[in-house]
Amino acid sequence: MDSENGPVARLVYQRERERERERERERERERERERESERERERERERESERERERERERERERDRRDERERQKGTREIELSDQKDEGERERRDEELSPLAAISLLALLSASPRYQRRDELVLHKVK
Repeated sequence: MDSENGPVARLVYQRERERERERERERERERERERESERERERERERESERERERERERERERDRRDERERQKGTREIELSDQKDEGERERRDEELSPLAAISLLALLSASPRYQRRDELVLHKVK
């Protein structure tokens, strides 16, 4: 019987060891799946962080564009105001002040060419 128990016991022992090795391999595969899942979660967190950084960069670019439009709008308003002021100055420069009109009238009335009153015409007198 010992001779039979010996090989049977050894066979039972070998099978038990094989099952234990298989359970250990299964635990190792499970740990590897967990590590891979963790790596995938980490990659997803990194992708989300990158998307958030890109959204922030886009918001910053939009703020910059808005600021530039506001700056240009202000510059345009200043330029228009300057043009208006320049036009006003040119218009005033073209007009004769009352004193200049009187001086011109005196000069013209002294000139023999404009002795006749109906030939004397003054434009743009304030």
